[in-house]
Amino acid sequence: PDEGQIIPPEWRKVIDEANWLADYSGCGWERGLTLGGSTYGCSFSSGPSGVEDDLTYWRLYGNDGDGCSLKISSTHDFRIYKVRYRDKKTGTEQEEEDMQVAERLRALLRVGKMTVEKAPDKYKPEVGKVIAEGLQKIIYGYCHLIKHKAYAGEEEWRMINVMPRPDEVQYEVTSENLVKRYVEGPALRDVLVSSSSITIGPTVPNRGAARAYVEHLVNKVHKMRNVDVKNSDRTYRSSPFPSP
Repeated sequence: PDEGQIIPPEWRKVIDEANWLADYSGCGWERGLTLGGSTYGCSFSSGPSGVEDDLTYWRLYGNDGDGCSLKISSTHDFRIYKVRYRDKKTGTEQEEEDMQVAERLRALLRVGKMTVEKAPDKYKPEVGKVIAEGLQKIIYGYCHLIKHKAYAGEEEWRMINVMPRPDEVQYEVTSENLVKRYVEGPALRDVLVSSSSITIGPTVPNRGAARAYVEHLVNKVHKMRNVDVKNSDRTYRSSPFPSP
């Protein structure tokens, strides 16, 4: 429920300088956050060793263990950002970081506003719209890299795509007749580089056949080298609490 809604207090000082965006985009940047925006993301956890086969994550994110877990060993070939965790009592170190972010945002807003003001009157609305959308993308991106400190144990990293073009958005209808929207990320062969692994979930039926099939996809179809495919060694229960 807090996704994209946590705005560090240090950023509040730049809100007045961002209100002019409403003249060209229809809403100021903070109002745009409450409207939901259009941000797509892919998340990873950098928790302790063995996180790729952790029962908590299988329950929360792994379709109750009926799925696969991807462990990647390198992120240098694509953009991935570390999530930071805040609340009103966060310590001095992160407050200083957010003060630095606020100053950078202020500088960007100042340059953007100056550019719009210097544009010829004939082109000012068009220039203002382009600049406002670009600045909103940057601000929304920052906001989607901050979560409440209650989730700090996940040590999350994210790939995000803010306000993609309509032709970049894909649709998929699930077996429950739900329509999922998504955008294409990097190809698996670019993500699963050397020393990466795929773990078959603890509740996947016929895990031997499932593992053989995934190994076929990895080695024969996608021709990925040095990617280990293995079965989960966790004993899965549908609930962490015993029945009464």
